[in-house]
Amino acid sequence: MAPGPFEQALGESFERLPAVVQASHRGGEVFRLTGTAKVEGAAGLARIVAALLGLPGSQDRAGVIVTKTRVGAGQEIWKRQIGKARFRSRIVFAGPNRVEESFGLFTVGLELSADEHCLTMKIDGWRIGPVPLPGFLAPRSVATESVSAAGLFAFDVPISAPLLGRLVHYRGELRPQSKERAP
Repeated sequence: MAPGPFEQALGESFERLPAVVQASHRGGEVFRLTGTAKVEGAAGLARIVAALLGLPGSQDRAGVIVTKTRVGAGQEIWKRQIGKARFRSRIVFAGPNRVEESFGLFTVGLELSADEHCLTMKIDGWRIGPVPLPGFLAPRSVATESVSAAGLFAFDVPISAPLLGRLVHYRGELRPQSKERAP
């Protein structure tokens, strides 16, 4: 099977990542992870944008299901359920140390870095369809994937917007549940 978008983008650096992080990106054609997350939701006007994007609201302990489906060379569809909120994105290889993640018409560029502790993903641009949008209005995020104290896959995803503030911040742990072949 061809490497997924993160493995392709990171090249040799991918091998430096903790084993549980590597495994989460080498799960197979269809790969499910389940766990829990603490969610800090949006406040004020940011709640409207968060609701339009399907982002979860504040919860101390939300159930999480992530399903990753390989849909082509260097491409995956990620379906996430956090509590009752469901959202989906397409992640594609975009060059060395880069992937792009699309949510409907919006696409964000993610700059990747890897070391023996974690995978870091920083938003470094955005667009609607093929049209680049102003960087000063871009969402802000420096997300990480690492190993929890319990030895599980850990994630920390803060997302904010200029002028609005926090859209969501979710962090928690996941365990692999299944590997399947795509239908």
